[in-house]
Amino acid sequence: KYAGSVVAVAADLSGAVRAVPTPTFAAFVIIVGWFVFQYGLLRLLPGPVFLGPVTPAGEQPRYIQNGVAAWWVTHATLVGAWAAGAPIGHLYDHFGPILATLTPAAFVVCLGLYWKGLRAPSSRDVVRTGNAVFDFFQGLELHPRLAGVQLKQLINCRVSMMGWSAITVCFAAKQIEATGTLSPAM
Repeated sequence: KYAGSVVAVAADLSGAVRAVPTPTFAAFVIIVGWFVFQYGLLRLLPGPVFLGPVTPAGEQPRYIQNGVAAWWVTHATLVGAWAAGAPIGHLYDHFGPILATLTPAAFVVCLGLYWKGLRAPSSRDVVRTGNAVFDFFQGLELHPRLAGVQLKQLINCRVSMMGWSAITVCFAAKQIEATGTLSPAM
């Protein structure tokens, strides 16, 4: 609509603001479903234990190396669901609201992690500088754990990075549903 023009956006600022996606309940359900699915795979799929580097406090985080298996299960589930008629391409339709929902949700998760680091840290590797703003953005715990998993592994590796390729699969499904073919760019 604006052809990349900042001037055109400024001239129709109220219209531009109305075009910005907002959080929706559907987006929230998609996010929670994805999070629970990836948590389940991290907890249930077998894999060897990998020991991370020893921390300054002498802790050694333990990770389950089942990421490749989780990738295959995730993508087989997506492709299988699509082949069975599930409209996985709807992720494309909800992508703006998903991003708009993830932004405040990430802030709430960070507040929760900050509170957890203050009240119930997972290990002795907690750094408090006395500057609440710095501590919030740095994070208090080096390797926070919750519900039996390393949160960095769950959120960074599974929910986020696994999400990148899953989004691509869902967008490809949407393109095939809309056009009947997959473009070379996809």
